[in-house]
Amino acid sequence: IGQSQGGHASLGVAQFANNDENYKGAVATAPASSLGYIITEVAPQAISGIEMQNRNYAIRVYSELLSYAAYVGVGIKAYMPSFNYNEIFHSQAYNVALSAEGTNGDNGLCLDDMIANYYTDIQSYLAQNPSAKVIDYPALTDDFLENETIAEFLASSQPGTVKLDKPVYVVQGTLDAAVPYQVTQALVNGMNQRGTTPQVQLD
Repeated sequence: IGQSQGGHASLGVAQFANNDENYKGAVATAPASSLGYIITEVAPQAISGIEMQNRNYAIRVYSELLSYAAYVGVGIKAYMPSFNYNEIFHSQAYNVALSAEGTNGDNGLCLDDMIANYYTDIQSYLAQNPSAKVIDYPALTDDFLENETIAEFLASSQPGTVKLDKPVYVVQGTLDAAVPYQVTQALVNGMNQRGTTPQVQLD
């Protein structure tokens, strides 16, 4: 059983342990998935909608998402030291992303502090650009999904890509801003379409 990134891990274990007779099944709540799709398709629309109601909350949501993206870069660099993730960040967002790695790769900031750094930087950008919207903050490059290393990472880390033969139970909040409901719904639909037996249950 796991929540968010842990839910992602729970589904990963389900895939790797599918043929283990001692393995009984998985419970995943708000499992992380489809990061590229969330960043490019879901987030812009969602953040724009949130901004109309509460701009500060929209900044918070975007700050959290960018912090995750920064940690992805650090994670890739851990197994591929030659990876330079400034290729996927605009210079302003990259300067904040450096905080996730720290000075030596081991002393990077934890999530709350990363979010606070992005929050402050986005606020500063908006103050200097009064007509800009939250999503206009120059974060990821337009073509970051075309980066070969990023594309490979996103494909290899996507859960639910094979048929499973053990029970899987997924719980997802419909108002979750970090893991959007429609993304988890699509994940579950895909697992069931692959013939997972019994079918994945989604609450």
